[in-house]
Amino acid sequence: MKKIALVGAAMAVLTLLSVEFSGIALAENPEAKCKDRSPISEARYDPCRRPATVIAAKVAAATIYDQYLNGAATLKDVQAADRRVEQFTRAEVPEPSRNFMAVENGTDPLTKYPAGVQLSGFQVFAQNNYYYCGPATVQSMLFYFAKKDIKFKTAATVNSFTQEYDVVYGHPRDQHILASEFWLATDKYGGTNYGEPYVPFTLNAWRGDQYYTQHSTVTNGGTLNADEFMRAVRYNTDRGFPIAENARYNGYSYYPAGFQPGIDYFHWDLIYGHFYKDGVQYVQQGQPYASPGYSWAPYQNVPWSTIWTALGSWYGIVW
Repeated sequence: MKKIALVGAAMAVLTLLSVEFSGIALAENPEAKCKDRSPISEARYDPCRRPATVIAAKVAAATIYDQYLNGAATLKDVQAADRRVEQFTRAEVPEPSRNFMAVENGTDPLTKYPAGVQLSGFQVFAQNNYYYCGPATVQSMLFYFAKKDIKFKTAATVNSFTQEYDVVYGHPRDQHILASEFWLATDKYGGTNYGEPYVPFTLNAWRGDQYYTQHSTVTNGGTLNADEFMRAVRYNTDRGFPIAENARYNGYSYYPAGFQPGIDYFHWDLIYGHFYKDGVQYVQQGQPYASPGYSWAPYQNVPWSTIWTALGSWYGIVW
């Protein structure tokens, strides 16, 4: 059903390019390797964790928050739903601050269009190589938390391979640590798999709670649809939580700035905010990748409906 790279006998060269620049997945078959298709039981993964319960609580809270923004619910309703999320995630959920990261930088998201502006509250790191989009995405998220609170510089979980508490420095070396088998297993698989034991586990282990959970699209057997996606963006970013997304960029969806047309990308990137302008809802997207010879554009403002074309046909988000 799914085709890799360009049309027609796109030659071995194009297939190779599809792999070389994809930013995720193993060389021999990106589609087969991107996805965590079977249950994984490892000592480092908490078997008592119930991702479906967490997602149900978050979807309910995000729905109530959306109603609150539209005047159909009260702040007390929002707070009650947030406490439910806290109960299942063991994480503190701050009260909402509209487009938290943009406001933190003094930018009013409802009146200004911060195209190409690096927000002081968030830094997107470029991936070290063609398949480190997962480590770069997670590094960007963890470094944001580290800037807000020093405790997030160090993982709350000991790396069983090194017997140490790993540290985020905001340096390319972070990605090599995160790509290890204990964390994202990116080096082991030649790309960062979609699955609870990878991005959600790493973010949570570093933070010392269970806040982050994957939410799969209908395409991937989950419940995430376009409306739930946008509600999740508002819920998380208005509280200061970035989102990781696993999307597919090609001629059937769209190509973010810095991506080479004609190639099928299986890719991790992130969302750090949103704003509304001229009747269009935008999502602020952080891109850790650019094709060789293309300008790197780490901060991109994309209509949410456009982003959904790449996300809805692939795996989902971690929020």
